[in-house]
Amino acid sequence: MNAMSRPGRVTWGWTDLHTGIALCVALAALAGTLGGAQSGGLRVVVLVAAVACVALASAFDGFAGVVVGLAAATGAVVAMRYLSEWGREMFVSAAATAACLVVLGWTSGVVGTRIRTRLRAADSADDALGPAFGSLGMLGEEWALPRLDDEIIRARGHHRDLALLLVRVHPTDPALDDAARSSLCRSVARLVESLSRDADVPFTLADSEFGAILPETSLAAAWGVAGPIVDAARRSTFTDRATGARRGVAECAEVRAGLVALSDHTVYIEHTANSETTEDAAAMLRRARTALGGEVRA
Repeated sequence: MNAMSRPGRVTWGWTDLHTGIALCVALAALAGTLGGAQSGGLRVVVLVAAVACVALASAFDGFAGVVVGLAAATGAVVAMRYLSEWGREMFVSAAATAACLVVLGWTSGVVGTRIRTRLRAADSADDALGPAFGSLGMLGEEWALPRLDDEIIRARGHHRDLALLLVRVHPTDPALDDAARSSLCRSVARLVESLSRDADVPFTLADSEFGAILPETSLAAAWGVAGPIVDAARRSTFTDRATGARRGVAECAEVRAGLVALSDHTVYIEHTANSETTEDAAAMLRRARTALGGEVRA
């Protein structure tokens, strides 16, 4: 289940990791049922073999998990062979238990590997994500596009709305030096971040281009997010260090905002013969940049 990165709201989504965990639980329950059907010490042997199989296999990968499962199955079958009357019914029970333990070992190894991979990726992401243009918590482009792809998949999977806001700053005063332009852009970036809702995901694409992913938001509702940002940009100020004065954003820059919603239908991304696919993050971002040409400005 994937959690949103900002506090206050969590969006859940079923992933392949949870499928593996569910399969692990089902196989462990089956092994427990098979063990519970045995008598005397065999019940304990099978249950211990299942627990040991999960614990050991999850520390390795899928291949090693199969080896662990085979070892657990061998131990269980040997115990069943010598601690009970061996007959047709016991043979069927031993075969089912062995198969269950082998698959349980493989599944535990695969799930353990995926959990460790995700934990390492999360640690790397935490190390890599830093402040953008002096603004706290805005994702860079290399993280924003994968996040948008994730939100698109989640929105389509749960039949929910999704909108994308893009804001671009175009300095119009030729007297502004590089430091002043940077200060101007940072001031707008902070507005995008501070006026976004808890569930939104603000990001930056360039020194003068920012945006926010708006989960579970229709195009009409997205204007309730974009409007205050544009209005605040019209009234905000920044420090021009060359003159030592505070200047208004509206007097020396144009701020444009573009909004798009996730397409409800399949769209053509690559115009090739008989080729169509659902909209991805890159295509949605292109539409947002196109919308910048005709949306509100400060």
